[in-house]
Amino acid sequence: MNAADYIDWNRERPRLEREVLARDFPGETWGNVSEANQAAYDQKVQEAVDAFEASFLAERAPALLQESERVLRAWELLDAGFVELATDRKRLRLHARLRPDYGTE
Repeated sequence: MNAADYIDWNRERPRLEREVLARDFPGETWGNVSEANQAAYDQKVQEAVDAFEASFLAERAPALLQESERVLRAWELLDAGFVELATDRKRLRLHARLRPDYGTE
């Protein structure tokens, strides 16, 4: 999974669009930008999206990487495992059997 997958674009993109509109296109309304300003508006929005994504990754990527490494180290401690997922119309059952690696071979 990419760290950028943690960004909720359904929330962030409209927020960035409104910010660009208020800052750079006074007099225009959100969702109804004039044709004369549409190309410049789209470019400014894309620049804002790219800047937001870069700052998000710079702030959160180290913590996400650390968490991923912690999970991988935990999985490396296992010698074997079996996972069963069973479903029916009303229930979902997950059953796992894990055998830790004690380092005795």
